[in-house]
Amino acid sequence: MKLKSITLHFFSIIALLCISTSPIIVYMSTNSNWYHYNYQFQRATKKISPSLVTKQTNNLTRFFLYKEKLNSNWKKYEIQHMRDVRTLLYTFLLISLISLVFLILLPRITKGNSLRTLRNASSLLILLLTLFSIPIFYWFPFFWDQIFHPLFFKNNTWLYYKRDMSSYLFTLYFFIRSSFLLTAFCLSFNLLILTISGLIISLKKKSVSTDTNAA
Repeated sequence: MKLKSITLHFFSIIALLCISTSPIIVYMSTNSNWYHYNYQFQRATKKISPSLVTKQTNNLTRFFLYKEKLNSNWKKYEIQHMRDVRTLLYTFLLISLISLVFLILLPRITKGNSLRTLRNASSLLILLLTLFSIPIFYWFPFFWDQIFHPLFFKNNTWLYYKRDMSSYLFTLYFFIRSSFLLTAFCLSFNLLILTISGLIISLKKKSVSTDTNAA
């Protein structure tokens, strides 16, 4: 493959990854129902009152939407970490918006060969997600503590302690379920892109073949 083709496929993979994950990330971050759903799996010894759960999850979702500050039930280092998370969230959304513009311009960039690029990129992304998700979920605690957080956060404010609000709302299983949903949504989206682009390419080939035979 030529360098231009490799570059186009690389950015197409990144664009598809961002676009297919950003909606579910926004949903999980700003919808208190997701926090409530996960909280019901907490052990009885790790529970707080339902009213406090509602108060804190509503406070957090509104904080992510820049509608209010985090209240005094959060520790200072928790607040700092949530600020870092919010910055990361909006940075990712900006990249997703740029990715959308890139995909809109893809037909011009590829000079009419965008469907083939999308088909190849989506199939490669599905393959990579499948290959990487298996070891990541198998060794999730190691991935979460030793790879993900050191990669995206330059401080240790993400480390929380027993009785911190984060310890009640954000267990390891919360992040496992969130990551699983994120992966499933991303795979489904790209499988749809792969199917549609492949079908259109196939129909175009049949149309060209029919026109050739008719001539």
